[in-house]
Amino acid sequence: MRQRAETKVIGRSGRGGTSGKSDGSGTVGTVGTIARIGRAGTIRRAALAVVLGAGLLIGGGGGRAAAQIPVTDVAHIAVNTYWHYFHYVQFAYQIYQHYLQLLNQYTQIRYQLQALRKLENPNWREIGTLLGELDQVVRSGRALSYALANVSGEFRATYPGWQPWSDPAAYRQQTERALDTMRAGLAAVGRQAQNLAASEQTLDAIRQQMAATAGHQQALEQLATLAGFQAQEQLLARQSLAVGANLQAVAYGYWLNREAQSQATWRLLTTETALAADQNGSPGWNFVPAWWQQN
Repeated sequence: MRQRAETKVIGRSGRGGTSGKSDGSGTVGTVGTIARIGRAGTIRRAALAVVLGAGLLIGGGGGRAAAQIPVTDVAHIAVNTYWHYFHYVQFAYQIYQHYLQLLNQYTQIRYQLQALRKLENPNWREIGTLLGELDQVVRSGRALSYALANVSGEFRATYPGWQPWSDPAAYRQQTERALDTMRAGLAAVGRQAQNLAASEQTLDAIRQQMAATAGHQQALEQLATLAGFQAQEQLLARQSLAVGANLQAVAYGYWLNREAQSQATWRLLTTETALAADQNGSPGWNFVPAWWQQN
């Protein structure tokens, strides 16, 4: 349009040029006209744009939208579904982990209770009665037993040592007491032998119960039961050693006393006889044979 206007103006100016007017006012007028025409075109274009925009706004706000074709985004739906299931699986796995933790805690508590469970019916035995019976056996009759209250005094009275026999019943008494002591010791050993079967049964019960031990507490109580059994066996062994020592003391005492009293009696007889022969005259008896004097 600007070119058309310029052409038109130039044409008009050309016609004026043909009329013979050659002053500079024609050129100045032509330039002003072109500038006014350019500004008017710009204003018209801006106004047209505003009108078109307003029309679009009015038309879009007042009328109904045309029918739209539904579009299904399969990929988006698949991704959402995947993540939903992933969260569900993750949540289920967390629940399973909590279940395992609770199960482990329950198992640990059950094992702790099992470890603290006490032993049912421990196999204890009682040997106080047996020891009392053995004491009664070893002191039976006239035995010189360690169980006597004054066994040392009775031993000295029975076996006085270096002392001549003056009582005709002393030798018999010494022999009877020594034999009674041997008999009582043998009876005590026999009474302990009767208890061997019961001791073996108790030990077998301890072994069977130890095989069924299920916890630390029961194992400790089993060890305590076994230690108690060993301590009781040591008491019985101590009693047996006491019986053996008792028998040896009486036997040695018997033989030593017999030798000592025999020597004391012989010394007394020889001394008294020699002294009497030296101090008192003999009515025709001397130590020289009659046939010796004849030679």
